[in-house]
Amino acid sequence: MGATVPAVLVLAGIALALGARLQQLLNQDAGLRAVFESDLGTELNLSQTIDGYTVTLEWAYADGNRLTVAYTIAGAPGVAYTNLEGGSHRLLYLGPPPVELPGLFGVGNAFSDDPPYEPSQQVGNVSANTYTFDLTALDPVPDVLDLRLELEVTAVTTLKRTQIPDPASADYEAFWGRPIGPFVFAFSLPVHSLARVLTAPQTATDQGVAITLARVTVTSSQTRLLLCFEAPDPARHWTLIPRLTTDEETVAESLLGGGVREVAGETGHTCNEFIYNAAMYAYHDAWELEIIELVGFGSGGGNDQERIAGSWRFTFTVP
Repeated sequence: MGATVPAVLVLAGIALALGARLQQLLNQDAGLRAVFESDLGTELNLSQTIDGYTVTLEWAYADGNRLTVAYTIAGAPGVAYTNLEGGSHRLLYLGPPPVELPGLFGVGNAFSDDPPYEPSQQVGNVSANTYTFDLTALDPVPDVLDLRLELEVTAVTTLKRTQIPDPASADYEAFWGRPIGPFVFAFSLPVHSLARVLTAPQTATDQGVAITLARVTVTSSQTRLLLCFEAPDPARHWTLIPRLTTDEETVAESLLGGGVREVAGETGHTCNEFIYNAAMYAYHDAWELEIIELVGFGSGGGNDQERIAGSWRFTFTVP
């Protein structure tokens, strides 16, 4: 591995293309698209080069729910790649006290590992990437964050992918090689602090199961809903199936990210947090949330399910 060497390399010949690629990723996330168009993010333009690969941290945004970084990876000039991916993302808030922020999801140049490999699946020698972290790990969230980001890069050339079209046919390192890095960036980032929060709980009961809407948090880039319930069968892992609407329109989870995760609740209770990467901060009218089903997964995973259909309805406005 080469040493981490700070650099200010400007890839002027591909700057417009890189901007378009990153913009394409941001456009697939309604919340990030809205904050980018409102000029709420921060341009960083920090670059480092290791072993001929250059990572440029171009843009970042933070609010009370999440923090997203957008960066590009440039490989060797004249070499075509099918994969130029960032991995092992670690983001440390330097404190005090220091806190490692949990990662939520990343998006970038990652093609399916399933064969057959198509020669059209290549990106030249540059890829665009974003990665999102959970800022709710900080309480309270400061106005300005002093941060240290570390990431590694994995690269697969078109030539290697042609020689090994099915990654499963080779051991991991033979196909992916050793990770390049770590690339390290230290920077400060302002936090867009506006947030609307509903903390008055509501409970709905159906099929003998009580579900409580405990909290709703709306920021410029994301909406989160926390629901808690007593598991019908504690031996199973339970997930709620929601439908969130406003003015008769369904609020969709973003094409990128979003979804549900389990968070810690009171003893004996399961809590699901639903994440919508939607630009809803300016919305002040009524919401309706309906839970249409509970799904309990057993030891057999997807092949061992218990499903409880019902209708648990919540109507609310967020202050």
